[in-house]
Amino acid sequence: MTVQKKKVRKVTPKPAVTTHGVDHGHESRVDEMSEYDATYPEESAPYVRPSSLDAPPVQEGMTQRWVRQSLFGKADPKNLNRAWREGWRPRLAETLTEEWRIYANFADKDDGRIVVDDLLLMEIDSRVLAKRKKSLEQQTAQQMQAVEHDLESAQIAGHPIFKEHQTSVTYPGTRVQPRQVADDE
Repeated sequence: MTVQKKKVRKVTPKPAVTTHGVDHGHESRVDEMSEYDATYPEESAPYVRPSSLDAPPVQEGMTQRWVRQSLFGKADPKNLNRAWREGWRPRLAETLTEEWRIYANFADKDDGRIVVDDLLLMEIDSRVLAKRKKSLEQQTAQQMQAVEHDLESAQIAGHPIFKEHQTSVTYPGTRVQPRQVADDE
């Protein structure tokens, strides 16, 4: 009787992927990151700190700003009246797109004003604002001429009054050097 030997097939296990002799249990760091990216997709927009005074886009030809309508819980009609006399008018909710209407709290559903806390969104025609600025600059120039005239009148012969004009602008953390202004400017 002859005994037949069974062929034994040798199965060698596949080596695990290792890095520097350490088995991580995964194929590579790239595969791990791909899995992470699939689970936590990157946000499309960067984080922007929320503001309690976000305002809708300005209408063409207009300038807008927030105007205080109350102070410490008490109405401030003096401030609103001053703004009204300057030409500022409340921005109405009907001028907003639907996207912005959800952010507006209306002081009164009938008049549709845009209010955030104690502030009312108001707007003015940009041309009116430019005329106002020009008028204030002219008024300031006239006042400076009057002061200089008074200084010249008060001078004693042979003893002129020395006047030095300087302009400086300060920003937090920086200082802009004063600019010397000649007397004839």
